[in-house]
Order: sequence, then C-alpha cells, then structure tokens
Amino acid sequence: MSNWPLLAGAPPRFIGADSPAGVSAVLTTSAAYTPSAWVEVVSAVPSGMQGVHLTVRCPAWRRCLIELGIGAASSEVVVAQLPFLANAQYDSDTAANYHHPPIFVPLAIPSGVRLVARLRAPASGVIAHASINLAPSSPLHPYGFARSQLYGISESTLYPTTILAGGTSYGSWVEIVSSAPFRVRAISLLGTTGHESGRANYGGRAEHQIGIGAAGSEVGVYARPVGVLYQDWPPALHGPVLPVNWPAGTRIAVRCRVDSGNLWEQSAALLLFG
Repeated sequence: MSNWPLLAGAPPRFIGADSPAGVSAVLTTSAAYTPSAWVEVVSAVPSGMQGVHLTVRCPAWRRCLIELGIGAASSEVVVAQLPFLANAQYDSDTAANYHHPPIFVPLAIPSGVRLVARLRAPASGVIAHASINLAPSSPLHPYGFARSQLYGISESTLYPTTILAGGTSYGSWVEIVSSAPFRVRAISLLGTTGHESGRANYGGRAEHQIGIGAAGSEVGVYARPVGVLYQDWPPALHGPVLPVNWPAGTRIAVRCRVDSGNLWEQSAALLLFG
C-alpha cells in the first residue's frame, strides 16, 4: 500500500494535551456562574492556525462554559464561548471524570498572540481539564473565520433556550438572535433534547430547524435531526458548521418537531461565525 502524505500544512499543534504528569490547562472556578481566572494556554500562537479542536474533562460537573481569549495579561479579549452540557447516561449534571465529546471551532487565531482559556460553571471550585489542538490551514479547513458569537445560552444558568415542539408538526419559532451583529458566514446549531429541568425522555427522535426573517415571516433554511436513546438529561449536540451568507441585522429563530409526545421539550443555542 502506498504511503499517503499529510495534507498541505504542518500537523496539528497540540496545546494543553494530557500527559503522564497530568493536564497543563486546568481551569477552576472561584464562584458560581462567574468566569474563572484566565489560564495561559500558549504564549505565542504559531502562524497559520485556522481552527481549534477542544476536548474538555470535568471531574465533578458536566454543565459548563469554556471561553477562549487572546491578549496580554489583564487585557484578554474573549473570542469564543463554547457551552458543554450533560450526557444522556445520567439523570443529573454531576458525575466523576466526565469527558465531553471533542468539538472543532473554525476560528482563525492570529499568529504571535497569547491564547488563554477560562471556565464558567454552576458552583465554585469546579475544575475542568482542557485539551486544545490548534489546526493549521489544510484542504480540510482551508481558512478560519475572524469572529464568533454565541446566542441562546443564559450566562446566569448556563442552560440553552427552551424550544417547544408541536408534536410531529413543528412548534412555534423561538427567536435566538434578534439582530446579527455582523455578516454571518457560517452557523452551528447547538441542539439538545430535553430542557433545564432534566425531564426524563426515553428514546425517540427530534428535528431542529433554523429560520431567518421577521417574526411571523420566518423561512426555514436548515433542519437537523437529533436522535436520542435512554435520554435522562439533555446532551450538548454541537452541530456541523453550516456555510451561510446572511447580512448583519438578520433575525434568526429555531423551531422543532418530534416523533413522540414525550420529547416535546427541546433546547437550542446558536454559534455564529463571521
């Protein structure tokens, strides 16, 4: 068999990855729902980094929000907010050594800048171990976006926005973004089955749909199915990054439908890229 070369660009740069000595990027909250102190991930980002792979392990709590930032100490600026919720295997959002599925964020990180991370969680003393892989330009990820913004997650509870299904028919549209702050080049739907009370939902499927337009005149532009098995708590299901081209000021809403009555409570958030 032929030896296949790597795709164009250097191999991914792993920053803060697990090692025998532990994890280098350890984030700890000092108060509930309040950002932790910034932790430096890399002092100077290499050139050509067009995205971030992020894996998070929370030893004692699963509902959390990771924020990535850039800038000198005391001058950090948030460039991405990434929510993580609980897993379907449990009926509460506390469990030992929980690993969230890895996600990819197509965000270009300027070369030479200092990259930092911090944590929000529902209690003080919550610890998260973050492994970050900076991805260079390649045919798989030819370029990253210049900015991102998260909508639909409450910073005071870290829960997404509740969306009520209309049974097997779509329910009402729920506004997530009243007016996009920039031209939207891509969007990711962070859909969950269930809602903040953790109501048990066993089996079934749901479909979340994104729509744009004024209230009462929304047009569905993207639908994403969500499958559920032994669902005790809403898992965060980070959807694919969908290329779009929506002008600044676009209103964005979400609605959903389900295949069984016990899945009528859904939740959603949106991550915009521009």
